[in-house]
Amino acid sequence: SFDTSNVTDMCGMFGVCMSLSSLDLSGFDTTKVTTADSMFSGCRSLTSLDLSSFNTSQFTDIGSMFYGCSGLTSLDLSSFDTSNVTAMSSMFYNCSGISSLDLSSFDLTKVERMWGVLLGCTSLIEVNCPKIIPDGCSIELPHILLDEEGNEVTAITVANCNQTLTMENSGFLGEDDGISYTYEETENVITLTGGG
Repeated sequence: SFDTSNVTDMCGMFGVCMSLSSLDLSGFDTTKVTTADSMFSGCRSLTSLDLSSFNTSQFTDIGSMFYGCSGLTSLDLSSFDTSNVTAMSSMFYNCSGISSLDLSSFDLTKVERMWGVLLGCTSLIEVNCPKIIPDGCSIELPHILLDEEGNEVTAITVANCNQTLTMENSGFLGEDDGISYTYEETENVITLTGGG
C-alpha cells in the first residue's frame, strides 16, 4: 500500500497524467497535507473523482487543483474543509465538462487569492456559492457559457450567494454591461442572463 500519512505536500502529484482515466484515492491519508495545488492539473481523461475520504482540514493551497480536468462531468466536494485555505486561484480552470458545481460547504474566510476560480468552465450553468466569501473577493463567472452542443447558454443560476458577482472581462454586473440579473429573495437565487 501507498503510505501517505506523513506527506505534507501533494503539489502536482498527478499533474499532467493526461491518459489517467480513473483513480482510487480511498486509502489516501491527507491528514497532514497543506499543499494540494495542481494535484490533478491536466488530468483531462479523468471522468470521475471520489474525494470523500480526503481530510482537507490542513489544506492551505488548492490553487489549480483541478486545472484542465476537462473530462470531469461532476465533482462532489461536500466533504471539503476549506477553513484554512488561503489560495485557490484557477481551482477549476478549464473544467469544461462540469455543468453544476456545489461550493456551499466552502468556508473561504482565510482566502487571499481566488482569481479565475471558474474560468474556462464553459458548460457551467449552476453554481451553489460558498457559505463564506471574504470582503474583497468575489466569484467570477465564466463569460462564455456553452451547452453540450456548443450553443451559447444565456443564463446561469447562482444559489445562496449574497456577494457581488462579477463576469470576467465585464466588470460588475449591471445594465451598462449588457447583463441583466434577477434576485429572488425567498429562494436566495440569482439568475444571470447574458446581454449583448
